[in-house]
Amino acid sequence: MKSCKADFDSGHGLNFVGDLNYVVVPPHLVDYAREHAPFGVGIYTPVVEYGRGETLKCVKSSRRFPRKRPALELLFGMTRSLAREHIKGLKDSMDVEPAMEQKELEI
Repeated sequence: MKSCKADFDSGHGLNFVGDLNYVVVPPHLVDYAREHAPFGVGIYTPVVEYGRGETLKCVKSSRRFPRKRPALELLFGMTRSLAREHIKGLKDSMDVEPAMEQKELEI
C-alpha cells in the first residue's frame, strides 16, 4: 500500500517476490504509480460504486513471473509478519493509561 509519492522513492515495501504482485494506491496517485511501479506490478485503487460502497478496482493488471524463491519461504515470511503485527497489537493494548491517577501513600 502506497499513500504518497515518497513511498515509491523510499524503496521500502517494493520487494516483490510472489507470483502476482500489486500495489494499492489512492486515486490521485494512479498516474504516478503507472510510471514508477516496477515492471509487471499491477495497481489497485479504491473507488466508490453505487449501491456497493467502496471497492478496489484493478487499473493495471499484474504479470505472472516465475518465482525465484520457494513457496515455503513466502509462507514463512507472511507468518512472521503476521506474528509481528499480532505482538505489536498486544503491546498497544497493554499500554493503556490508568483510569485513575495513582498517589503515593504517606505514612
